[in-house]
Order: sequence, then structure tokens, then C-alpha cells
Amino acid sequence: MPLTADVLDAYDPVPEEWDRFARGQRLIRAWDAAAFAAVADRPRRVWLGLVRDGGRPVAAFAGRLLGPGTGGRVLAGPLECKLPLVGAPGFAFAAELDQAGRRAAVAAFERALFRRLGWRCLGVAYRQVATAELGVLRRRGGRVRISTSPDAVLENRWATMEQYFAGLPSKNRRKKLRYLQRQVARDPELLVGLARDGVDGAEASRLAHLTNLRHRRLQAPVPPPAAYFEAMAGLQGALYLTYRDRTAGRLLAYDLAFDDGTWLVASVWGSLDPHGEGRPHLYFDRCLRLVAYVVEHRRAGIRFGKGLLEVKQRFGAVPVPQHLVAVVR
Repeated sequence: MPLTADVLDAYDPVPEEWDRFARGQRLIRAWDAAAFAAVADRPRRVWLGLVRDGGRPVAAFAGRLLGPGTGGRVLAGPLECKLPLVGAPGFAFAAELDQAGRRAAVAAFERALFRRLGWRCLGVAYRQVATAELGVLRRRGGRVRISTSPDAVLENRWATMEQYFAGLPSKNRRKKLRYLQRQVARDPELLVGLARDGVDGAEASRLAHLTNLRHRRLQAPVPPPAAYFEAMAGLQGALYLTYRDRTAGRLLAYDLAFDDGTWLVASVWGSLDPHGEGRPHLYFDRCLRLVAYVVEHRRAGIRFGKGLLEVKQRFGAVPVPQHLVAVVR
């Protein structure tokens, strides 16, 4: 039976089978329908694709249209296929689908997408594509592959943090990281927590926006919606690492990470200026605490995401090639 696909507007109710598919395939909680609903009010709306085989979901897609427009409606442009706010691809397949089946699912999604959006969708830009996934997106003609900045990945090879530190290649690096860790731990006014409990959505949005403004020079980023952080609060597999002022209770920094049971995926980092209202060294402490989490919970490793590669390599992460595959309609 040929595969069928539906393309859904994230403003509309998403069928319950979407979340059942996400849970069954152990996708990170950023794939939850609630996560997409929370970002639906951003400037470019989210479109979702659900591919079925005889009524059974076998693939899911998510992305936004790029291009000029107003009120969340883009006049015309390509669909950027990636997860909002997460450095992860916007496509996922049932584990039992072989490569031929996955290519068929991609083709079914693209047909449904172009049918639903018409001339407004000029193509698809699949982002964060790993080298092993290129064959799934390959077809004759109409596709362009571009190598992009790599993902930073740390594979867990240790049973204890002592083994982790001992395995770092530089003695000076080991000493410096241990020193920074002690500096944060000794701060009597700093309260650190790691739990599924959420943070205030408006404050999380503000800190993430301030962080993005400090690191983006060419284009002012759009603040992430407060509702997104509230939607992730209390969910199994969504973790908040928080740094607060012990006396005032003020949020100084936080990290939202996703645990799918195998890998830890770092997502949103937000902090006050470490050279101003915030505290120094918290980002480095954050990296060490995420390493400690995967060691303690025996996860395969951490996907740190793009950016600050040189910093992440100090903690043992290695660059993994990533690609953009553009499909011209």
C-alpha cells in the first residue's frame, strides 16, 4: 500500500497519534504537539507532516516557511525543516523503516506539502542532516547538498567523573576545569538545581533572548516564546539545570536539555551577562554538569549542538559533519 501524508498547521489541534508516534519512537520532548503549539505564535508558523502506512504513522516532519511576509504568513519561500529552538533535524522515522521506506516517506511528505501550501512553498531545506542520512534525502535532480557548521558531540566512555577528568588530553585543561567547578561550588550565594521542574516562562524567554543578543551580531533574534518553556515543565525527558541567587531567588542562568533515554540533547541556554548582572563560569559549569548527568545515568553521550565549537571541544566534544539538503520544487 502506498504511503499517505497529511500536512497540518500547528495552530490547529494535532491528532493524538502524533504524540503516540513520538513516544513510541523515543523522540525528544521537543517533538511533542504541545511544544509546536507553544511556538505557533512566532513570526513564521510551524507546519507538521505525518506520514502513514495503512493508517499507521511511520514518519513525522516539522518546519517553517522562510521568506517575507506579515502576521505569520509568508508570501512564498522554502520550508526550513528543523525543530524550532533545537539544533535537531525536523524529520523522524519509525525504526523499522529501511532506507527505501524512508525515501518513500520523504517523497510522500513533499507531495503533501506542495499540495497543501501550493505556490507559497518553493521547496524544502532539510537542516542538521547527518552524513548517514544523506541517502534518505537523495533523489535524481532538484537537490543541492551544502556542508554546514558541525554538531559538537561527546560520547560517554566513562563510569565515573574521575575517569572523565583523567581522560582529558591536557593536564592544564583538567586543572582549569576542576578549578572552575570548585569556584562555582564554593559560591555561598549560588543555588544550583537539576530537575524536570520548570522555570518561569517569561524569565526563561528573557534570559535566552539576552544570550542570543550577546552572540548574534548581524540579525536581532526573536525572543523564544514563554509558553514553550512552560510546556516543557514537568515532562519526563525534559530537564532544567538552573542557577539562582540563593538570597533573592533570582534566576541567573538555565539550560533546557532533553533526555531520550539514550542521548542527552542540549537545547536552550539562557543567562544574565556573566560580566554584568550574572555570574562568571556558569556556562563551563553547565557543560560539566551535563557530562556528570550522562555518566551517572549511563547515557551514550551529549549532543551539544552547533556554535562555540572550540569551547565544547575543551570538554571532550568532537565535531560531527552536518549538511543542508535543499529541494527545489
